[in-house]
Amino acid sequence: MEPTSDNQLLDEIPEATLLSHNDSIRPIIGIFLSIIVILATGYLIALVIEDNPFGVRPTSEALQAQSVYQDLVQIDEISGDGTGVKVCIVDSGIDTSHPDLSGVNLVAWQDFVGNQDTPYDDQG
Repeated sequence: MEPTSDNQLLDEIPEATLLSHNDSIRPIIGIFLSIIVILATGYLIALVIEDNPFGVRPTSEALQAQSVYQDLVQIDEISGDGTGVKVCIVDSGIDTSHPDLSGVNLVAWQDFVGNQDTPYDDQG
């Protein structure tokens, strides 16, 4: 048998259709992408209908907690400018000489680990 070229083989099988890898995978990719688009659209529709992402509102649990703890935190005494706000920070220490803390009014200090009387920060 003598060597043949690709053209000679095609001439011998005239009814054969040669498919490239791209021809056989394109429909599969198209179907796969269509399914993804349909699922994503359905998810977005469900999100809009159920959760209303266009408005920020607290959950029912947060509203319940607010009504329970409203007197405890004295929310009626707080104004929008920060007056009347008290903050409690639980930390391993505080460096009152740090420039970021200038002007901070440290009212109380309690060291539950080292029993120190003055504020310090041994963690840096």
